[in-house]
Order: sequence, then structure tokens, then C-alpha cells
Amino acid sequence: MTPPPNQPPKVPRPTPVPRVSSPLISRLVERYAGELHRLQGQLDDLAATGLPFVEAGQDGRSTVTFLYRQRQALDSVLLFANRLTDETQLAQTLLDPIEGTAYWFAAFEMEDDWRASYCFIPTPAGARPSWQDAAGHNRLRAALDAGEADPYNARVCPNRGGNLLSVVELGSAPSSAYPLSHQKVEQVSWVEAGEELPAYSLLRVGEPGPQAPLVLIFDGEVWAEQGLPAALRRAVAAGALADLNLVLVHSGGREQRWQELGANSPLVGTLAGPLMDRLRQEHGLSPRPERTLLAGQSLGAMASLIGALSYPEVFGLALAQSASLWDPTAQQILEEVGQGELSPAHRQLELVLECGRQEWVLLEPNQHFFRSARELGFEARLEVFNGGHDYACWRASLPERLIEFFPAYPV
Repeated sequence: MTPPPNQPPKVPRPTPVPRVSSPLISRLVERYAGELHRLQGQLDDLAATGLPFVEAGQDGRSTVTFLYRQRQALDSVLLFANRLTDETQLAQTLLDPIEGTAYWFAAFEMEDDWRASYCFIPTPAGARPSWQDAAGHNRLRAALDAGEADPYNARVCPNRGGNLLSVVELGSAPSSAYPLSHQKVEQVSWVEAGEELPAYSLLRVGEPGPQAPLVLIFDGEVWAEQGLPAALRRAVAAGALADLNLVLVHSGGREQRWQELGANSPLVGTLAGPLMDRLRQEHGLSPRPERTLLAGQSLGAMASLIGALSYPEVFGLALAQSASLWDPTAQQILEEVGQGELSPAHRQLELVLECGRQEWVLLEPNQHFFRSARELGFEARLEVFNGGHDYACWRASLPERLIEFFPAYPV
């Protein structure tokens, strides 16, 4: 087996950032030429209506104009929009100043089903941009994720560090009937079961019995803060989702997450063995593989695929949102399992993958994994959404995916 890389590759965008002129800003600047105080007032009024500003175009595309109002003298403002911004060429989404006003802007032509989280990173006059000093993947991500939310946009989404980011979603972006909200967060108690097991929390959603569906989800502390339990309770109460047992698996933090969810990690074996034993013995569960789902995002999505392929007698279902398949481990395990005749447990597996059209590093390997799985005889499905590697996208589809796996009234 090829040794896996330990960091995602930094690959430039395969196509240019779709930056365009803003018809709106062009009209305002032309109309109020020489009347800067009136231009400032018009921009203030525009911002108060809610941002970013969307102008419908043709062929299912719109021009999206982002505005930032400075509160002090600035040298630059970086728009960091998930997978619109290219981390290898950050200058491509620097905003332009609107001369004589307190505003900066940039406009992009996007398809009408696009969704992304975003923030602004202003650089005070005379200072060095924080994103220029961040060496390494984790430090750069931390610098970018610490940006400012858009005060003129009410839609927000916490990132995994808890920082609130703004969300842009165009009119045709898919949504859930049971949206997650960071303002509807339950108090979660974590079980610390020693060094051999990760911290976890078992939540009863509805009134599940011992053999009710069981969902184990990685990065459980993030999903607790995103409001997943409350959203699922609403789905159960509405008669859409079956009563189920939800296990939030704590990541242990950013650094431990890379160790625990990376390739060749023993964590999936720990979940399949000691954790499942504990759920049976301490919590009275009797899960069946065909009703046990391992779910995750990014590294957690890759771990979900590895877990289902490696322990199909435990995890009969896997949901992988934007799986980090730049790491070849899951693909290699898939091909090794498929070399001979599939076992009965493997033939019963159901693998559901999601990936964003803006994820230029991940889309092709996710498509390749999906095609390989189907060719080898696995039950597999790939859904592609117009977005990036983004909690704003994952949270929009997660409740609906769980309802598809476990409807209240199976057909």
C-alpha cells in the first residue's frame, strides 16, 4: 500500500476565479460622480438591505457583489469565500476600494445553486496581512478562519473552531426542511471512557428502542455546536425521521483529529470494537449493521468509508461528505476488498458520498471512488452540490441524508 501524504495538496484552481465587474457598483459610481457624500449614503442604504447583493443574470447565473465597510484606515481587505478563494493565490479575491468612500467591493458570476461560507480579513494601514505570515496548512487555515463575518448578512454558520462565518446562498441552493441552527444548541454531556476510547455522547432522538437506527458521527463536538441534535428532534417530531440513537464522537481537537482520522488510524477499529461493546453493555443497545450508519466530513468522511469497508459486519451504512480522498487509503482498501468475491456483509453495504463542484482537489477522486465501488459491485451513490469544503453545505444536506437512510415510515 502506498504511504499516504499527511497534508492535503495545495493545487491551484483549475479555472480562474470568476471575478466580474459589478453592474450595481458601476451604476452608482457613475451616477454620483463628484458627489461622494451621496455615493457613501447610497452604499450605506444598500448595505442596510442585506448583503451580498445578488443581480440575476442569464443561463442560471447571477452576479454576486460583496461589500465591506472599513472602520479604520486599511491597506487591503481579503474576501475568504470557501473554495471560491484559492489558498494558493489569495490575491485573486482581494477587494477593491470604492474611491472616496469607506467601502471595498468585489463581484463574481456564480451559478444560482451556489452556497458558501465567507469572511473578510482586513489589514490595517502599515500592517502585514496575517495570511501572508501563516506557514503550513493548519496555520493558514487558522488565520483565514479567524476573519470577520459580514455584519450586513444575517445568515451565519460556525466553523469547526466556533468562529461565526457568514453564508451566501443563491436562490436555487438546496435546503433542508429541518435546518440546523447554532442558536438551537442542546447541552451535551461527554462520556470519558479512558484512553482507549474517544469521548462520546449518546443522545436518544425520539424514543428509540435497543435495535433502533444508530448513527455515529465524527467531529461530534462540532455538530453539537451546529445544532444537529435539535434539528433531528424536529424531524422526528414532524414524522419525517425514525427515532434513532445518535452517537457524537469527539475529535479531541484539530491536531488530534489529524492523527485519529488520518490514514492507518486505529480509531475506526476502536469504534467497531470497544465502543460498540460499550454501547451494548453500558447503554443497552443492540444495533444491527443494516441500521448502523458511520458518518463524517472531510477526514471523518474518509474514515467513514474505511470503517464501512473494513468492518461491514458492524457499519452497514456510510455517509461521506467531501471525503478527503486526496489520501489514497480508502481507494486502496476498496480495491483490495474488491479483488475477490465480495462477502455477504460487503454486498449489503450502502455507501453515500457527497462532494462539491467547487472542490477541485476532491471532486475527481470522489468520482473515481464512486465509479470503482459501483464497478466492484457495491451499492454506492454520489451527490454533487455547488459548494466547497464547507459546514455551510454539509449542514444543509445532513438532515435530509439521514431521513433518506432512516425514514419514519420506510417505503
